[in-house]
Amino acid sequence: MLFTSGASFFHDHIYSSASFDLGGQFDYITFVTGSVGSSNVKDGEINVLADDKILYTVPVRATGMPIKHWVKIDKCRKLTFDNRKGGGTVGVADIVLYRGNIVENDLFTHPKPDCPENIDLLRLTKPYLHYVSGTSEGLCCDGSDIKKYWTLRDGTRINNGFMLKTSVHFSLEHGVLGDDPNAAMAGAVGATAVGSSFVAGGMVGGSMIGSSLAGMAGLMMLAAGGEAEESSVAAFNTYGEYNSVTFTVACISPADSGLLDAGTYTDRQQRILVGADGEVVTELMLNEINDPVTFTVPINGCQQLIFWMPCDNGSGKYIVYNAKLSKAKTKLIRPESSVKSQEKVTLFGWTDVPAPNKWDKPQMTNVGNVNQYFGNVLQLYNGVNSLIHNNEGQPKYEYHTWYLKTSQGLVCKATRIINNGGTNAVRNATGVQAALGANFDPFEVRIPELGTEILREIETLNKLNSLVNSIRVNQATVSISLPQLGLGAIRYGKELGKSKKIVDQCNKVVDTYLKSKKEHFVAIKWLLDNAAIVEGKKSTEYTIFTPLESGEVPPADADIQLVETFKVK
Repeated sequence: MLFTSGASFFHDHIYSSASFDLGGQFDYITFVTGSVGSSNVKDGEINVLADDKILYTVPVRATGMPIKHWVKIDKCRKLTFDNRKGGGTVGVADIVLYRGNIVENDLFTHPKPDCPENIDLLRLTKPYLHYVSGTSEGLCCDGSDIKKYWTLRDGTRINNGFMLKTSVHFSLEHGVLGDDPNAAMAGAVGATAVGSSFVAGGMVGGSMIGSSLAGMAGLMMLAAGGEAEESSVAAFNTYGEYNSVTFTVACISPADSGLLDAGTYTDRQQRILVGADGEVVTELMLNEINDPVTFTVPINGCQQLIFWMPCDNGSGKYIVYNAKLSKAKTKLIRPESSVKSQEKVTLFGWTDVPAPNKWDKPQMTNVGNVNQYFGNVLQLYNGVNSLIHNNEGQPKYEYHTWYLKTSQGLVCKATRIINNGGTNAVRNATGVQAALGANFDPFEVRIPELGTEILREIETLNKLNSLVNSIRVNQATVSISLPQLGLGAIRYGKELGKSKKIVDQCNKVVDTYLKSKKEHFVAIKWLLDNAAIVEGKKSTEYTIFTPLESGEVPPADADIQLVETFKVK
């Protein structure tokens, strides 16, 4: 059975379901789920209901292999499958009912093809998931038809491979709702799965994002200026028989990034991720102007081999060709020019400190130094609360560091600083967003400006620190002046005691913030003082090249990229 979801002019969400009358005869059910459709890269979900009560919810990964499930259904009468939460096109297959316990059976068999020691990937299997944005040209050729081929820049004809291409749509004039016939073709491919206009999901650090939209929902998204990113993917079932894959990649058509360079090959960089059973085995960096590059990648007997081209900003047309599987184990083989350093992400150091307790300034008295004292405490209290509000959700900033290698083999690094919105978002080693606010996009900051901003904050904190010291000096004088208040001395004595606690709490906040801000400033000053030009590449406001600090070493087994291939922003 196939389950799809979509939208119409009258409903933003339409789901599908199937129900069966089992007559209260069965105790268990087993079934297999998997994503269906070669272009619908969207995670889905299937619910299993017994007599309209949800028993089991099955998340279905769009790029995952089929998974077998078993569910106790307790002799229900009505059994239902549905995808009410939406998602891509999901298949449910090999459904078996059992009276009593689950037993082994051969009701459904799935034969495995012959798997010799070495074999051409496309002769063993075609991609069961393959999405190529905005193109109707030969997406996959297995070499069986010499009339179907791609032509490399040197004139060589390639008739055994598959294409990967990404794109970004910014408005109604682009993408599936525009006039581009190739993009319209992409929409038509998607429509076979979801029934209307199609916006493919994107890929961020191994996590699926985006959605398949249809009808009014898709129209509203694009009309509102939403950005639709289409990544490209090809996934293969390798039956757990092979330990390495060797393939060549070439760009056969550049990205169209505007009139000035339309149809022109440039040094645009593009990534391809090779995955095995859901884990990224390697990330390869390509370039439009590169000659064809050959790689050998260990895949360690995986069931699923996947090639994923993330949508960084649209891409040219790349073909992966002459892919060969081998049972022999091997190490990763690639040219240095294709190595991409993984960014190391560290948060600006920060220590959370509680805000001072709620405090209200007491009424004015007829004693001047008492009034001045409580006025100073109010000034400190308001200043500290303002600081806490402005720094709420720290850390706001992250260091992103790439270790790089010069042509002489010397290691240096490039650093950028990202504003993550101050949401305490936890980000992984590739800097992937984990918990940012829905309306906030992380952005790179101008490092000199950030240094100036932190210096201003330090000046403010030093003033508050001086105010703390002044208040504490005056506390003894205020105590001596209290008898002048007559009967009010008792009340204001208690207020003086409360204010001392507030001052101590404020002082803790100021000391903690001052320590952190000074550490931040020292780190940024080191970057600015050590900014360098490395092999002709200059440091900028956003990217600073520096030598390694004293005693600093790159992470063990880290990929180290050549400086010449690193993109400066």
